[in-house]
Amino acid sequence: MNDKFERGSEWRKWDLHIHTPKTHLNNQFNDCSIDEYVSKICESGIAAVGLTNYFKFDNDELGEIKQRLEKNGIVVFPNLEFRIQQQNKDGEEMHLHIIFSNTIESMKITNFLGRLKTIDN
Repeated sequence: MNDKFERGSEWRKWDLHIHTPKTHLNNQFNDCSIDEYVSKICESGIAAVGLTNYFKFDNDELGEIKQRLEKNGIVVFPNLEFRIQQQNKDGEEMHLHIIFSNTIESMKITNFLGRLKTIDN
């Protein structure tokens, strides 16, 4: 049995939608380094994050960044964001997020994306 959390339920700060400086679209990080990015998250008191990028991850996103956050005690869930053509009732675009297990290997995500069928009209 894991006795890491002996107190039972308690509130923790999570943010499951944090883009990385390697984000493919709408990147507003300017010249933010990976060091600065990791430091800011660690200083924020967040216990778990969803590392987010559009459609795919860069090679070192789920390697270097994930490892460095986990080394600081932060749980990391890979989060892929898809912009879909279907709009909501107000004509606004919608985004679909796939949040993967924090223990999944990046190769399994890559294989999943390779089998994913998409249609672009």
